[in-house]
Amino acid sequence: MRKKILSFLCIIMILIMTGCSRTGMTDQEQMEDVVPDQLSNDVVLGEGDRQEESVGWYATKVAYANWSEDDRIIRSCLNPEEMAISSQRHLPVYKFETKSEIDQFKDKFQGEFTFDQGYNDEPSFNEVTAYYDDRFFAECSIVMVYVSSSSGSFRFDIESVSLYDSSMCINVYQTNDPEVYTADMAGWFVIAELDQTVVSQCESFDAKMVLEGKDFKMAELPGFKEFGTFSWKQIERELEEIDEMSAEHVKTEGFVNTEPVILTGPVERAKAEATIEYTLIQYFCDQEEDMWMVRFFSSEEEGPLEEVYMDGHGVTKLIIYANIARYDC
Repeated sequence: MRKKILSFLCIIMILIMTGCSRTGMTDQEQMEDVVPDQLSNDVVLGEGDRQEESVGWYATKVAYANWSEDDRIIRSCLNPEEMAISSQRHLPVYKFETKSEIDQFKDKFQGEFTFDQGYNDEPSFNEVTAYYDDRFFAECSIVMVYVSSSSGSFRFDIESVSLYDSSMCINVYQTNDPEVYTADMAGWFVIAELDQTVVSQCESFDAKMVLEGKDFKMAELPGFKEFGTFSWKQIERELEEIDEMSAEHVKTEGFVNTEPVILTGPVERAKAEATIEYTLIQYFCDQEEDMWMVRFFSSEEEGPLEEVYMDGHGVTKLIIYANIARYDC
């Protein structure tokens, strides 16, 4: 009996030592051992009896993608129907469960995205995905979000991954707040390495830009003063009461944005209508009426102001010009 007990204890000790053997590994050894071995999950209650689960992920990686307006980015993503919901900025999301699916994605968007070059401190897509082999995909899957940006200076990461019933959502936030930033357009691939079992149970996928990041509010980013709400019906009522002099500051036709699009971000769309010089932007939404208002100006005390009103498909409906010194912001 004692021999059996001692044999059992020996087996237990061997298993414990085997499980702890990774703690002494070097960084290089851990990089070569590409299949992650631990994550943590937190669960918070959702509405009703259903639960929204915050899913732990093995690792997050960010790769340079470059800017692209190719409509295939939307048509081939997993959440094209969500991209038309303008009250929340949704981001195109993709899923990879094999190395061949990554290669197919690269072949499809060759010439639109930049896969072989990095950008400053961010690596290339080829560099980031080089370790994703058959061994990795035996246990893990990749969910990737494409984030377009008005500046190559801005950086993004994953704030959380949530499950609601059989739907997964990747919540992305901006990580930095540079005092000086470039005026170029850029794009990033934000990648979450997830347990294959969790991903396989999901029937739908989405990605959203979180307005409040971990360290600061998006409203405090350079050039973005505030995100809020407004009433389109109130604007329409006010237009009915304006006098002839005030009507000179209102534009109701001759717009640039006349064709409906899948609206991924109201600010870039509204910039096509802006006719004044500006350094600051405010943007507001009316979820009930599915309308956006983007305000351009350069000073909170004086100077010209321009407001562009668009519907949820990016079609401009109204532009108002004013002087901020006589305007209640």
